[in-house]
Amino acid sequence: MISLDKTIQKKHKKLLISFIMLFNIIDSVFGASGNFSQVIEGFDWGPCVTKMIINLDTTLIYDSNGIDSSSFTVTTTKEGLDSPEERIINKIYLSDSKGNSITQNSNYMTLELKCDPKFSISNPFYFSSDISLNNWANPYTSTIILVKNLQSINSGELTVDITPKKKYLKGIDNLFTIDQTYNKNGISLKYAYYKSSGSSNKGVVVWLHGTGEGGTDTTICLYGNKVTNLISNTIQNELNNCDILVVQCQSRWLNYKTGIDVADSYNTIDKYKSQYTEILYGLIEDYVYKNNISPKRIYIGGASNGGSMTMNMLLNYPKYFAAAYFASEGYADRHITDSQIKSIKKIPLWFVYAEGDRTNDPLKTTKATYDRLIKAKASNVHLSYYSNGVVAPSGKYFNSNGTIYTYNAHWSWIYLLDNNCKDDNVYLFNWLGKQNGDKIISLNKIISLLILILILL
Repeated sequence: MISLDKTIQKKHKKLLISFIMLFNIIDSVFGASGNFSQVIEGFDWGPCVTKMIINLDTTLIYDSNGIDSSSFTVTTTKEGLDSPEERIINKIYLSDSKGNSITQNSNYMTLELKCDPKFSISNPFYFSSDISLNNWANPYTSTIILVKNLQSINSGELTVDITPKKKYLKGIDNLFTIDQTYNKNGISLKYAYYKSSGSSNKGVVVWLHGTGEGGTDTTICLYGNKVTNLISNTIQNELNNCDILVVQCQSRWLNYKTGIDVADSYNTIDKYKSQYTEILYGLIEDYVYKNNISPKRIYIGGASNGGSMTMNMLLNYPKYFAAAYFASEGYADRHITDSQIKSIKKIPLWFVYAEGDRTNDPLKTTKATYDRLIKAKASNVHLSYYSNGVVAPSGKYFNSNGTIYTYNAHWSWIYLLDNNCKDDNVYLFNWLGKQNGDKIISLNKIISLLILILILL
């Protein structure tokens, strides 16, 4: 009798072990957890989260039929928005850790998301109207839910962290050196740079951001406008391989050392210099000297407040830059004297603006200055004027009524950075790369020459 009880107990024990093992197998197959990373890319209107790469503790089985895009929902919560909003999923597939599609089993799965200028939820930047600056939104979290069974996971049995583990910055990572600092006279500037493949007679294109991209994080001014497009093969070929130097100030470029009337704080007055004028010149000089840049191929430009600062630099250093370009610049023409017009009329210049710009009135800024330069017989000055405002150049984005999406008319830099600016069939960057100025010898090179002479003596 005792022997029979022991036999029954052993059978029960084996059954229990088998049940536990089966439960573990079911749990490992039908339940999963993990985290996700974001892929971010620069667009005409700013950055967008284009992909979410989910990393799971369960291996997903490859299926040649693919994964239905309606298998998941993604709901994102963003600083500045009252409630979470759902992202539209275009495609889902098994991938490697960087989000590249693969045709084999994997612990990674990538969700490709729709990006559109109308979807503010897709933009991981938050613009603070209090300080007029962009920054990375905080919070910017996403709830990822599996709503249909996969081969390896049942719906409702997937748990993914809501905060992204990593951000992959497409167009920036391994291309730009970011968040560098230059100090002079108690003032600091941040900068990022891209080194071109050129080895001799190399040029540099300086980009100065608009008001919203100031601060101390250079990814903001690389993504706030599509500055990453300046390193595209097309534009680099037209520029004949130029380094790209992106400089960031902490506030507005036209910020003054001494008090001036508030009404004029957005522009400049002849007798005042921006507090950033001398340090910006020093930074450019330093970069040119250390990176074997031809002193005849130093180009400067920018958008909005950055365009205004470009004019400020030309007026203060009219013999230094080989050429300059401006988009929607806001330097009040009434503050430019006739003698200053004469000092810059020999510099190759290219102006860009769109009809309807209510931020910087072109009739008081860009167009007024352009007309005076033409009247002064400036021989190499171009103008790209867009009478219909700023229409999405790609043709991919539409309003609800089917018409092509139109951006704020102040955003004429979209045309510039998309390489669409032309005048008499001459394109801006192709023109820019061909300009070779007669330069004064830089201060650093003068010092080097003096040291060499002293050594020889």
